[in-house]
Amino acid sequence: MNKLLIGGGVVLALGVVASALVGPNYLGGKIEAVTKAQLVSAVEKPFKAELVKYERSARSSEVEIKLGLDTSCMAANAGADKSVAPAAEEAGNDVFVLYRAHLSHGPFAGGLNAASYTGELLLPPALQAKYEEATGQKVLATVTGTYGFTGSSNETITIPKFDVKMEKETGKLQFLGATLNAKSDAEGKKITLFANMPGAVFESKDAKVTVGAGDFVAKLDRVAPGIWGSESSVKLKDIIAMSGDKPMFKLENFTFSGANTLDSKKMMTSNVKMAIAKIGTGDSKKEYTNAVYDFVINNLAAEPMARISAVQNCSMVPLLNALLGSKGVKSGFAGLAESSEAINANSEATFKAMVADYKLIAAAKPNIDIKKVSVMTPDGLIEVNGQLKLEGILESDWAMPMMLIQRLDATAQLKFPSSLMPEAMQLMVTKAVTDGFATQKDKQLSTTLKWSQGKGTLNGKPIEKMLSGG
Repeated sequence: MNKLLIGGGVVLALGVVASALVGPNYLGGKIEAVTKAQLVSAVEKPFKAELVKYERSARSSEVEIKLGLDTSCMAANAGADKSVAPAAEEAGNDVFVLYRAHLSHGPFAGGLNAASYTGELLLPPALQAKYEEATGQKVLATVTGTYGFTGSSNETITIPKFDVKMEKETGKLQFLGATLNAKSDAEGKKITLFANMPGAVFESKDAKVTVGAGDFVAKLDRVAPGIWGSESSVKLKDIIAMSGDKPMFKLENFTFSGANTLDSKKMMTSNVKMAIAKIGTGDSKKEYTNAVYDFVINNLAAEPMARISAVQNCSMVPLLNALLGSKGVKSGFAGLAESSEAINANSEATFKAMVADYKLIAAAKPNIDIKKVSVMTPDGLIEVNGQLKLEGILESDWAMPMMLIQRLDATAQLKFPSSLMPEAMQLMVTKAVTDGFATQKDKQLSTTLKWSQGKGTLNGKPIEKMLSGG
């Protein structure tokens, strides 16, 4: 036999053995480094991630991570209550989701990837026991995924379907499950999400509510901490509420799309579109159709917006703790009320601390362009479009935020059926048309509203004259 061929076969065999022995251990170390880095860089407040366990052997790893609320972030932000006691900071620690996974290192056991993994999401022990009792499910969700050789990940989170019976057999909830696919680069900066929920049904002796299938798609691009460029869309088939055989409420074909784009100066433009095909009580004579909501926000200063958002998110931690049943706060409505009071008490201090950022946002002259807000009613079309911005802000206005309302500069074109006005106001409508505050054609009223520096006009005539009967 050819010696060269034999030698090549030995080299290939040694290469395979080396890959099988050394490759998994090297790749396991690389994935461990990526995971630990993402716990610091990819989780933003008011959430936090805590590495509970990372046990790595040559071919596999066992990982446990807590995803919870960061109560201490309230004290870390200007404007929040800096007297947060250690006990209050600990309150958020008993509200978390535990992620537990087994990783198989590549390049062979990982399926020609750096690693493959299976995992599960669990609630805190007390909540987990209640969840299992209510749903019959052992885990909140299952997780499967892979790591690429660059550290990128592709995972699927599956929430199983389950039935929940209400107390005293008053009704039941049937949840049909949900699936989320998430793809991310190694740094957690570029993320693609796709979620699907087949729907849910709530049934009682007197009523039945059905939520149809829904989809969610998003592409996220993190420019800086708290600043994301994004494209997203939502589709929901329907929501139907019945009382016996009688329809109570019906919504059909809800869609949403949004996009946040940033320029080189981190100025953001935000586009939002929503539409509903039909909404009403189920009586076709009382249905509203083709509802559209389309607007653009221009010139948003992203960096100060991100700082303000961080403070606002952290201020919601007490409320989230109360909702999720933390041991450190009162339960039920008492806990929600107490948490809401704490948020309200801090709101004025938070605003004062964030005034510098609000000034930066105002200086960039943001404006809202309402492309179209419309809906077809049984009486006719309602339609609004216009623009809204702040103009002529004085330094003294910042001491009294309500004064900023005086600085609104707005224009809106409105069209709506005259029959929507109550019968008692029809004489007023007729006079408004006669006096030139509005025009009427084919039972449709239209007018142009302008508001500037605390004064308004309708079709160019001062509003106070109409209100005073002049």
